[in-house]
Amino acid sequence: ADVWSLGIVLTELVLGELIWSNLTKKSDIKQILGKMLALFMKEKETGENPFCFLLREHGAVGKLEDISPDLRSFIECCLTIKHSKRKNPVELVEHQLFLNCRRTEKVEDSIDIFPAVFRSGELELPVDSSKETTSGDDLLQERPIREIYHLWTLAGGDVFAELKKHDLIKTFPPVCNMPNVILHGGDTLGVAKDRNLLLDDSVVCLSLERVREQLSHVEPTAYYPLLVEKDPCAFESSEMKSLPVVIRERDVEYQFRRIVIFQRLLEGYPYTRDKIIKEARVDIPPLLRDKIWAALLNVT
Repeated sequence: ADVWSLGIVLTELVLGELIWSNLTKKSDIKQILGKMLALFMKEKETGENPFCFLLREHGAVGKLEDISPDLRSFIECCLTIKHSKRKNPVELVEHQLFLNCRRTEKVEDSIDIFPAVFRSGELELPVDSSKETTSGDDLLQERPIREIYHLWTLAGGDVFAELKKHDLIKTFPPVCNMPNVILHGGDTLGVAKDRNLLLDDSVVCLSLERVREQLSHVEPTAYYPLLVEKDPCAFESSEMKSLPVVIRERDVEYQFRRIVIFQRLLEGYPYTRDKIIKEARVDIPPLLRDKIWAALLNVT
């Protein structure tokens, strides 16, 4: 549907006007559907592409001379009636029209441009976007953003609530989102586009106050545990070990310590596989469950 819509938009740009601009009322839907059916029947009978049919209907066949053959071919590919024969977006990118737009040189140092792990200390935020002040030796800033976000949710953070607080998510009654027409194939017509689905480059800073509060008494050495110790989990109290796993998985400090230990062990895999197995017998933090199980099953 997106490829077909692109073809219609390009056709309107070539025409310099909207297609069937006189049919704008809700009562004109029947006529629009009739014209669409005529497009399908014309293509089936004569094999004529809808692009040429629309130009002839608007008396603008001469505009074919004003566009390049590559652009005409591209629009005709988009307006292919049969879905199975219509090119998908990946195939359209390889069209002759974009031959001169393709990148020929290789991007060097791509690892530096797109690092595998982003740390919160590397974020560039607006100066006045947050009232929190952090010291230069804040060890929490060295942790990956994915981990900090996980701890933030465990501490009670709700990203949807934050977005609603800043009026970036607005809900509407379901009756306002009902379509005017539902076709036999399941397609809907007359549904207003939800503005929430459009790109919004607003920046919302999530406060880490709760996370810092629950990790305030964690010793600095916990951020860089030594794996040569006999028991890396020596910090765990007997009370914490006796609690069910579901409770331990919701404890911010406990999950922080477990995540740090497992990340250090995973960095040394496969040489630390025995220690990973030993620690996994205690429990596995949900954040690293996929990587830990890959190590346990010896999947590389």
